[in-house]
Amino acid sequence: NGRSQPEINRRAEELRSALGVAAGAGSDAHTLREIGSVYVEMEPFDGAHDFLAKLRSGSVVTRERGWRMVTRRLLGNRPR
Repeated sequence: NGRSQPEINRRAEELRSALGVAAGAGSDAHTLREIGSVYVEMEPFDGAHDFLAKLRSGSVVTRERGWRMVTRRLLGNRPR
């Protein structure tokens, strides 16, 4: 979830891995600037079954935006 703290997302990833289910992501956008802050990157697919197969090997991409990103860059902190 794009609005959750990194620790919460890390725990969700651990649970996802333990259950052996495909990754999912959502920006939980409340403003236009937040759209696309989190998404799943995956290979092109052909049909529903192929979509599910490719989703399993997809990667969750997180892009910090706004003040969190600026603060980290100014202070030299890196996302976990």
